[in-house]
Amino acid sequence: SSARERCPPHSCVRENSGEMVSRGGCVVGVVWMCLLSAFRGHGALLHRAPFLGDEFVVSAYMDEGGHDWACNSRMYTGHKGTDFALIGRFEAQDEGRDIVASAPGVVLHTEDGHFDRCGDTVTCSTGGYGNYVRLQHVDGTQTFYGHLRKNSVAVEESQAVACGQKVGQGGSSGHSTGPHLHFEIRDLSTDSTVFRDPYAGPCGPSQSMWSAQGEWGGLPGSTCGALSQCTLTDTLTCGANVSTSTAGAGSSLFFYGCSRYTPEKGHEWFTYSGPELLYGLRTSLDEDITVAVEQPSADVDLYVMRGTACDATDCLAASISPSTNREEVVFSAEKDQEYVVAVDGFKGVSASFRIVVSCKGKIGMDQDHDDTAVVIGVVVTVGLLGVLVGGVFWYQRRQPVVPETRDIEQARSQPSPGRWNWARAFLRPLTTTPSRSSGSRTQMVVQ
Repeated sequence: SSARERCPPHSCVRENSGEMVSRGGCVVGVVWMCLLSAFRGHGALLHRAPFLGDEFVVSAYMDEGGHDWACNSRMYTGHKGTDFALIGRFEAQDEGRDIVASAPGVVLHTEDGHFDRCGDTVTCSTGGYGNYVRLQHVDGTQTFYGHLRKNSVAVEESQAVACGQKVGQGGSSGHSTGPHLHFEIRDLSTDSTVFRDPYAGPCGPSQSMWSAQGEWGGLPGSTCGALSQCTLTDTLTCGANVSTSTAGAGSSLFFYGCSRYTPEKGHEWFTYSGPELLYGLRTSLDEDITVAVEQPSADVDLYVMRGTACDATDCLAASISPSTNREEVVFSAEKDQEYVVAVDGFKGVSASFRIVVSCKGKIGMDQDHDDTAVVIGVVVTVGLLGVLVGGVFWYQRRQPVVPETRDIEQARSQPSPGRWNWARAFLRPLTTTPSRSSGSRTQMVVQ
């Protein structure tokens, strides 16, 4: 099997169910993504409210078996998301109500241009989500933002988006009875697609997926969840040629954010459920760095990310070859910028391999400490040299001047500096006491 699990860009899933259907009766672009082996860390990625402002109201929660998460009846049968209605309906839609990403991720698919006045006078019983945006997140979940206003989609496929970034505006396109946002979370990290209710309660999940859930009937908070940092296995250096293995390694990342593009297939993204190794990397130069994985015993892929925040929004380069012989990436590194190199594979399969780094600069995540030591050494050396030169200069000025004479014997009679006179001269200021002052001068008397 391949180490990668492809996310097909044009598969079809019926809204509010996991059933695969024909193209004519589906929402184009909504997919089953990948069949993965084990769910990890559901709820670890926390979401903010998927809109700006407070001019929304919850009109329907997810169906939790005939009731909503709080054991009330604000839901309808088969509903797999949360509906946030626009207060003011079409008047508010025409004014514009911004919809934003609930968490950082990458745009996998968008739909736009569909009719968006479904509701009071026009019945729209088909069309699924209508205009919508689908985001992929690092933890294996996807979020859907459905029924958007026509021509309001503000992002493009393969674009990385930050938490709180605008993706469109609220509308009433697709299968809709009035202006609202259909917000849905799908977890594709298990062996089947699972719809996740972001609300925790007595009739719902035990763990909330909101950064601040709020009370029943209220709105979730607008604060983005804290980003977790990559857990590094080790630090790579220039010239590294290391034999290692993913055996025993953990598995916390599903998605890295880089896609593979071909004219025939367009963008292809891949998710991973195998053990991964994450390495820190930093160079002291602006230079191109080559990182290669050689002779892997099983298929693995190679990614480079800018920074140490594992949120899949700053992927720089990837090697996603089906070959098991070698993976290689070349990327332009900036001086002192931190990077993370990720090696990941298929499900529970471990792989042994060699990782090789080619570059010229000094690399190391502890480089700041080394640079500080060098600077201190230079400062101390320069200081000592300054003291030495100053001492010699001062000593020369303190020596008595031998008067010129034609008489050699007279010259010989002048006092000689002697072997240790330089030391006495150097220490003399430390053994003197001030005498009475006369005018602006101070006479020194040698004790």
